[in-house]
Parts: sequence; C-alpha cells; structure tokens
Amino acid sequence: MIALVDCNNFYASCEKVFRPDLRYRPVVVLSNNDGCIIARSQEAKELGIDMTQPYFKVKDELARQGVAVFSSNYTLYGDMSARVVECIERLSPNVEVYSVDEAFADLSMIPTARLQSSAEALVQQIWQWTGLPVKIGVGPSKTLSKVAAKLAKKRASRAFVMYDDQQIEHILKETPAGDLWGVGRAHRDLLWRFGIETAWEFAQRNDAWIRKHMGVVGVRMAHELRSSSCLKVDAYKKPRKNIMTGRSFNRAVTNLSDMKEAVATYTARCAEKLRQEHQTASIISVFIRTYEHRKDLPQNNASFSMALPAPYQSTHLLTKAAYTVLERIYKDGYRYKKAGVLLSGLQPLHSTQLTVFERHNRQRNHHLMHAVDALNFKHGTATVKELAEGINPEWKMRFKLCSSTATSSWKDLITVKT
Repeated sequence: MIALVDCNNFYASCEKVFRPDLRYRPVVVLSNNDGCIIARSQEAKELGIDMTQPYFKVKDELARQGVAVFSSNYTLYGDMSARVVECIERLSPNVEVYSVDEAFADLSMIPTARLQSSAEALVQQIWQWTGLPVKIGVGPSKTLSKVAAKLAKKRASRAFVMYDDQQIEHILKETPAGDLWGVGRAHRDLLWRFGIETAWEFAQRNDAWIRKHMGVVGVRMAHELRSSSCLKVDAYKKPRKNIMTGRSFNRAVTNLSDMKEAVATYTARCAEKLRQEHQTASIISVFIRTYEHRKDLPQNNASFSMALPAPYQSTHLLTKAAYTVLERIYKDGYRYKKAGVLLSGLQPLHSTQLTVFERHNRQRNHHLMHAVDALNFKHGTATVKELAEGINPEWKMRFKLCSSTATSSWKDLITVKT
C-alpha cells in the first residue's frame, strides 16, 4: 500500500502558520516580481479569485475584499516542506518527495486494518507539529493513491484508504478518465473520442489498444489502476543533472555593469546548491532575455555555453567564467528583462580528476567556500557574498510583500509577548 500526502493550498497555508490572525482570512501568493496570483487559500477560492490574474489588475478589489497578499517566500516553503517530510518519515522510512507539497510513502509494513487510523493520526500529527493542513490518500499503487487523495479532501478526517477490489471498482466508475494522474489534455481528448469516460472504462481496455494510442506510459497507468504497482516509492534522491538560477528584473537592465551583478548573484546561488550536493560543474551557460512581448523594442535573446578548464564548485571561479560567457553575448542598446545561469556536466566532488597544479588551489578554495557557507547558514543567505553581486542592486526582483523566514533565519524568529 502506498500513501500520498498532499498539503492543502500549500503556499497560502505556509503564510498562515505564523499569522494566527489570518487563519480564517483569504490569502493569495504572488509570482516573481509580484506579477500574478499563483496560490490561493480556500477562502480566496470561495471568493472566486482566479489563478494567474495579474496583481496590478485586481489589487484594489483584493484590498476591498480584505484579502491578505504575499510575495513568494520560497525559503519558507522549502523549509516547511522538509518539516512535513520529517513527520511522514516517522510513520514510514521509505518516503519519496514528489514535489514541494506532495510526497509518497510506502506503508506496506502497516497491517491493512490499521491503515485508516494510521493515516488519520498522521494528518493530525502534521497539523500539530507544523500547522499545515494535509490530506492523505492510500491505495495499492501511486495512481490509486492519487485518486484516494481527491476523495480524502471530502472527508472530515482528511484521510481515505482504498484497498478492496469492489470498492476500487466503484470509485473508478465514478472517476472521470480525464482527471487521472498523468492524463493531459491530448490524452483526455483522445479518450473522449473513443467513448472512454471513466477511469474504470480505461482500465478495462486491453494493453495492445492502450499501447497503440498512449504508449508505455498509458499501459503503466492502466496496470496501476488494476492495483498492480508499477511505480515504486523511490526514496533515493537522484543527483541533479544540472542546476539553474534565473530571475526577471525589477526594472529593465540597460548596462553591462548591472547585468554583471545579476549574473554574479545567480552564479553564487547555483554554486551554493552545487556545494550542498557535493558536486562540481564542468560546463557553464548564461542566457539573457529582452522584453519578448514588446514588439516595439529591439530584441536580443541570447545564450552561450562554455566548457570549464576544470570542474569547479567555487563561487569566484564560476563567476569569472560566467563573465567570460556574458561578455560574448551581451550587446548595448537593449532593454533586458531577465537573465540566468545554468551549471551542467555535474559530477561528484570526490570523483573529480585534477591535475597536479590544481590540487593545492582546490584545497584552498574548498576551505574558503566552506567558511562562507557556514557563515551564511548561521546568519542568513548572502551575509557573506562576492562584491561582484553588488551592495544594494536596483534591478533585484521585487519582494515588497514578502513574509519573514521565521523557520530559518535568527533575525526573523517570532517574538511572543506574555
């Protein structure tokens, strides 16, 4: 049996954890640069607030309805997600983090008779320990646990277990085929064209027909609906193949100096992630973008990649290489909206081959970066940084409505007066 733990309205729920005054108020979270609405609390959904609406168009209406608005706080969301996973791991050591707000857990060690009570207890424990509401669906496969999670949303306990064949058949006959996990718009239209309206009807099709029209992914989905688990819970976190950081600017960047500050900042964030995973990069890429939707402005959307002389994980060495790439693609006379840095050709630090002349410098750089990372971990991101990143850059992304990082920054710790 496999459980899917799904956090409800995750971004908005995270914002409510440290603001008890918002518990019953509508909350929305905005995208980068406070552009569009990307997350809504249940109260906001009930008001009819739509996703992806530009904030500037609905700002006055949100204020009139008493909606609390927040900039994206990805540091907070990532930390709260990790805390939820810690709770799940107390029930099952085999947990696969599927996304920032979803995780699968292997419950095969729990007797069937105890699955419902165990799932309900986990819902309550996560709420008590993190303040986040979740729903849990349990089924014989990942696909069925996804179906069960949707049903759990309608139950007071926020947990639902499906394991009996008759029960599963009844539920699948009530589940639209287009709502299944992994069925996109193209496959949904295809199923409707062939008269397949429910998940049960799809599961009863023979494998040859499914393979012909939906490939091996469709066959796997059908087997999962037949209670045959094809997608195992994989707790092993595979090393990344690349690391990318890119952001839109608060205002147009029109000079090389500001663009260098942005590229240096994004390179530093990539390098931090690289060191956290104990990897090195052998290829660096930089891209820059103008306002693509402004046809009245000249366009320069460029990118370039360069192989590094040796695999690096040092911020200043990677920044130096990023500058070399940037100077190759940057052109004056354009209004740039976005830039980004991509590190690829990743390999484990301990398996990186070095020349005799590089070993001494590599050790010095390793000690330096270790000290910088330790200080930034203790005192907050960018406490110590390269001067190349700038002191107070005006191009930096807009976060006017950002909440505090109360779980990961000493200066943002909640103060309680008694």
